Amino acid sequence: MFQMNQLSNNLREARRRLGISQQTLAERLFVSAQSISKWERGEAVPGLEHLCVLAEVLHSSIDDLLGIRHCEEAALIAVDGGGTKTEFVLISLSGKLIKRLVLPGSNPNTCGIKGTCDVLQRGIDTLLQERNRVLAIYIGAAGFYSGGNGALVEEELRKSYPGIPLFCQSDICNILACATDPDNAIAVICGTGSVVYATYKGRLLRCGGGGWRLETQGSGYDLGRMAILAALEHRDGTGPETLLTDAVEQKLGGNVWDKVQTIYSEDTAWIAAFATLVIRAWQTGDAVATAIVEENCKRMAQLVHAAAAKSPEAKQVILGGSLLTKSPEFRQLFETLLDKKLQPSVMECPQVWGGCLRCAALAKQPAPNLNLFMERYRLEESV
Repeated sequence: MFQMNQLSNNLREARRRLGISQQTLAERLFVSAQSISKWERGEAVPGLEHLCVLAEVLHSSIDDLLGIRHCEEAALIAVDGGGTKTEFVLISLSGKLIKRLVLPGSNPNTCGIKGTCDVLQRGIDTLLQERNRVLAIYIGAAGFYSGGNGALVEEELRKSYPGIPLFCQSDICNILACATDPDNAIAVICGTGSVVYATYKGRLLRCGGGGWRLETQGSGYDLGRMAILAALEHRDGTGPETLLTDAVEQKLGGNVWDKVQTIYSEDTAWIAAFATLVIRAWQTGDAVATAIVEENCKRMAQLVHAAAAKSPEAKQVILGGSLLTKSPEFRQLFETLLDKKLQPSVMECPQVWGGCLRCAALAKQPAPNLNLFMERYRLEESV
């Protein structure tokens, strides 16, 4: 049996936590505000149908509303969004990983504001089902500093989570949060897309990041596009023979010219998947692949040097993104092109950890413990 005062108290607490008025809640349930008031005062009990809707609207569960297995542990939600995947984590204030979730990419430049919000809401709602008391939500995602995208996404998401502090920034901020001196550092992301940011006395400075329509600067998309182009030119007789032709056509499942319509119908993440073919061909000594890799590494190095000129006190260059973290040979070539005074290093923790640090600051809590977080994170990754 449940106590009626438990239901009324939990209902009132859940509503206030989300910043929803009794009138707004009543409208969502198609009942009167007086009914909500009576439920919260313990003068009446909602029926099962209304109880189910209450749990959904209040991001809770029937068990929690009834006071059964109610979880009081406070927690944080941090998100790292890219062009290919979006990673969500729910952690305790101490740093313990409670739940991890990976969904498709959430870059608004490729999937639009609505598509981005759909992915983010799906992930956040899943974590909220764990019935923790979430103190803050922090989202660092690619494309958020383009055209005010982050502000637009933040505005939409706050409508769904009005009672929880929520903040959106670029995914580069997740990396910079992990710097030895976050106020004077350089961060590079090279995954599906690429961008370089520097901080100078706490001020954020950007180099590149204009995206696939405007730039070629070493991203997975750039390498993938060049691989397909090399195959097209080889088949056309305008380019040299290359191992990339067979590799690209095997991935496409046919002659590259016959697959042009397919290529144009796919998104940037699909094109970026061809980057691995370039790395493999380069490692075997293919001349065309070598030229592609060298050109793109040089372009990234130019961006870093431009960032260093804007932030003269920055020495640490933190490297993030799959091309730099999962391809040691590619990273080593890139590092040889950097000025000797710069100190490149790969992040020893996942980018989403930087989001955890930002989220703790947003919730005005001490920084969580990385070692505690990584204990379960490594297990989650290995599954």
